[in-house]
Amino acid sequence: MKSLHLVHAGLLLALLALPSFISELRPWPLYLLAPLTIYALIVAVVPPLRRGVHWLRVGRLDGAVLAWTAAIILGSSAALVLWFVLARPDVGDLTEKIPHVGPVQLILIGITFSLANALMEEAIFRGVFQEALTAEWGPRLAVAIQGVLFGVIHIQGFPRGLEGMVMASVYGVALGWLRLRSGGMAASCIAHVCADATIFALLVLRPMAG
Repeated sequence: MKSLHLVHAGLLLALLALPSFISELRPWPLYLLAPLTIYALIVAVVPPLRRGVHWLRVGRLDGAVLAWTAAIILGSSAALVLWFVLARPDVGDLTEKIPHVGPVQLILIGITFSLANALMEEAIFRGVFQEALTAEWGPRLAVAIQGVLFGVIHIQGFPRGLEGMVMASVYGVALGWLRLRSGGMAASCIAHVCADATIFALLVLRPMAG
């Protein structure tokens, strides 16, 4: 079973490298969507791999889990706002990607971004990677490792830089713990969607703030 989980992680990791060789896959959301789609198709047609998918479940959403989810949402949103206000980072490369449209279209774009980005990243880190790492080294170390990996890939994201990488790593660990605590993906996905919605709102409001 361990080796099967590692095959899943290795396959997805190899596919995530595709945008490094195919420039057309580098824009968002293709750099995540294309590897995940190919991975899902391979898993769907290979029975041993298909039977090895155990992370794709909702999990518990009881009072305790919802309370922890709310705490992570509030804490992460506050941290993002504080970082954005105090660090005043140069995020022109991100704001220029937001189209100049009316408020209704902008809201729809924000919802689409928040849902798509969060669900794809959760499938990769709290799904495939955390399950493989848990099978190999146990849940606690798995939560820590996948969180650090999550932080490393966000060094040029939002938040960015060394402090952004540390913040994203801590957040990744929190989401990994929430996925472990709830026994499924729903709680961490909900928290992640809210964080991405906060990021989108900050990027939209930045030009308005001058």
